[in-house]
Amino acid sequence: MKTIGTFLLITFTLFVISCDKDESISMDTNLTKDTSIPKGDDPPTEQVSLIFTVQTNEDQMGPFARNAMAEYNGKVWSVGGVNAYSTPNLSSDVWSSENGKNWISVTNDKFSEREGHTLTVYDNKMWLIGGLDNSGTHLGEIYFSTDGVNWTMVTTISPTLAAPAFHSTVVFNNKLYVIRDGFDDHVIVLSSSDGINWNLETDRAFSNREDFEAVVFENAIYVIGGKHVDSSFNEIWKSTDGIEWNLVTPNTDIFSPRYAHTATVHNNKVWIVGGVTGPYDETHIDFWFSENMEDWTEYDGPLPTTEGLIHHTALSYNEELWLFGGLQPDASGGAPITGEIRSISED
Repeated sequence: MKTIGTFLLITFTLFVISCDKDESISMDTNLTKDTSIPKGDDPPTEQVSLIFTVQTNEDQMGPFARNAMAEYNGKVWSVGGVNAYSTPNLSSDVWSSENGKNWISVTNDKFSEREGHTLTVYDNKMWLIGGLDNSGTHLGEIYFSTDGVNWTMVTTISPTLAAPAFHSTVVFNNKLYVIRDGFDDHVIVLSSSDGINWNLETDRAFSNREDFEAVVFENAIYVIGGKHVDSSFNEIWKSTDGIEWNLVTPNTDIFSPRYAHTATVHNNKVWIVGGVTGPYDETHIDFWFSENMEDWTEYDGPLPTTEGLIHHTALSYNEELWLFGGLQPDASGGAPITGEIRSISED
């Protein structure tokens, strides 16, 4: 098991992902808000009281961010990203926890180090898809594991899948769906029933973007937020078949444009937490929720911190909403990495 001998204070500059496939990650501090979804005039009517509990400030994994996580076989799993042992480089580390707060190092070097990847449970396996390595190269391999120790590569880059990164993967209609930035300025959607053979559902879902979030909610796929070049979005796109996509028109005020946020289905609601619109002074630590994706409410109670939160992970776990790690940009222009794990319950 890895240990941390001293308190780690790790600060590094966040880089924003370029949409050009032949370029590595670069920072663009001139991202502007997309105003395609106006805010409504009617204030939200539903409110909740949230209880924030710090499960740990830092455990064996240390500070961590940009990883992918999933709950599988009674454990929480974390794969890749950056942590105390790899900083400033990315890692290929696999960690597990039986309670969400105490972590065990399971394995590493079973695949390339990466960020912008996804970890999804499907067909009683964990599926690791895509990402970028330390050199900014797009990774096209797809791996699965039934124990977190042994990982099998089932396929590699193909003309259809085209090495996704900063995409989303969901399980819908008994298939894996990969939603990713595409070509000709449009998002593309692919599906697979075995993780090996992929079908192109559409190459013109909606305007191009990356670093968005996707959830399955009320028998539909929703894609939320994201960025493209110098614009970020607060758009919500909906599909009931993965082929036809429609822009959702909110009935209320809605969260500001953002990327590097989380969207999580929990307690019959979709929760949006954190993210950034452009430069660090537009990093968010707000909490929004909706029961129908059209009426949105911003939590207006005490917040767990005044710092923004980006490139974290969120899971619905043990009947609470859990937030794991992430970067917390501050006034100095840096983005310290945190090992804090919080659980959130509704009072």
